[in-house]
Amino acid sequence: MLSNFNFEVGTPAEEFVRNINISNNLIRRPSVEYMTPAITAYYVNNVKISHNDILDCPYTGISLGWGWGKGVKNSGNNTISYNKIENVLYKLKDGAHIYTLDFLNGTVIENNYLIKSGEWKGGIYLDNGTQGVTVRNNVAQDIEKWL
Repeated sequence: MLSNFNFEVGTPAEEFVRNINISNNLIRRPSVEYMTPAITAYYVNNVKISHNDILDCPYTGISLGWGWGKGVKNSGNNTISYNKIENVLYKLKDGAHIYTLDFLNGTVIENNYLIKSGEWKGGIYLDNGTQGVTVRNNVAQDIEKWL
């Protein structure tokens, strides 16, 4: 596996983190010093993030994807489902409860419960070239801009 984020078009799928489950975690007040997402998965394939309860993130709850338009296409087939994420973006902006970036073919974001965010955004933020993602059956509460 590569030890940096310098994936390029044509990087073989074997180089990606894959077949991981991040499930059934109780996460409270993460990242208060470095302001990173509570759960981060950049170049990944077949990763399932489900049934997590995340509260009080100064930035983003779950971040999926990377690349900034490079077109690296082996990231995908991921699932973010049945998570409860509450109170994000109370210190930083340009994030969300669930944030995605770049090509994520076959990825599904579904059945998440997203509650309260800071004044900028929140909910589900499909940023910079996000493609190949299906979003369905999510609930947003107390979020002004959620998708």
